[in-house]
Amino acid sequence: MYFNRLLKSTIVLSIFICMSFGLVSCSGVTQAEFDRVSQDLNNSQSNAQKVSNELAVSQSKLEDIESELETLQIKVREAHLVIEVFNEFLNIGITGNTTNILGLFGKLAEIENEEIRESVEYLMEYDDYVSEDEAGMIVMGWLEEVETMLK
Repeated sequence: MYFNRLLKSTIVLSIFICMSFGLVSCSGVTQAEFDRVSQDLNNSQSNAQKVSNELAVSQSKLEDIESELETLQIKVREAHLVIEVFNEFLNIGITGNTTNILGLFGKLAEIENEEIRESVEYLMEYDDYVSEDEAGMIVMGWLEEVETMLK
């Protein structure tokens, strides 16, 4: 009988302890608070996704701009080179001084524009047959080509 009472007491005490733990664990957060936190989490995840998408778009635009900048830098270098060659030809025409002719040939070799390269080759190949007016027109055409490059 003592054993039965001890057993009943232990069972009742165990139930009471379990209920206490249950009440303590359930009493921490209300449903309204849980719903609010869940909504905040969903909003934050949505905002993070939007920011991530905007970042991807911005990075793509930056890559496009960097590519365009590189292309423009190449065009500007080419235009600068053509203007230097033009000035050197102009200087040779005015002064007759050909002391810097090797530098001129070096610059001519750097020009990548196909039309200008072809006109340079034409001038060099038919130097004896090209009139000054024709050579002047060809060289002036380079300026038009520079304008086209820079558009």
